[in-house]
Amino acid sequence: MQEFPPAERGALLAGAFRGPRIRGVLHRFVNKIIQGDCREILRQVPDESVDLLLTDPPYGMRYRAKAGSRPIVGDDDLSWFRPFIREAYRVLRPNTHAYIFCNEYGLATFRAEMARAGFKVKRLLVWVKDQHTAGDLGVADRVNP
Repeated sequence: MQEFPPAERGALLAGAFRGPRIRGVLHRFVNKIIQGDCREILRQVPDESVDLLLTDPPYGMRYRAKAGSRPIVGDDDLSWFRPFIREAYRVLRPNTHAYIFCNEYGLATFRAEMARAGFKVKRLLVWVKDQHTAGDLGVADRVNP
């Protein structure tokens, strides 16, 4: 199996489609995890055929888990987000949900691009992490002795 850098990984698990039979191209996605560049995979998914989007994409901040670790490929900036979110909007059914993990660094860009694509951002969910490390931000040892 080909190894994809983390920023190019996309997983689509499709299974809860309406109706007794899956027609057309959708059968390729039912009950399967598809690994690849999500921008390419989403182009193959029919319009309005997905019930939920859940993703934890790169945040565009050159994050490293620990000093000396390899950077996340594609985490240099957020230029990938606009084409991704446009395709995501196209494949989502009307009145469904998208949950996209981000941090304060990319929040403004994510919200603006989502609105530009057609999403109506109604709420933000905040995950309070009281047990975390700061990765390459240089304070991990002070936070977690």
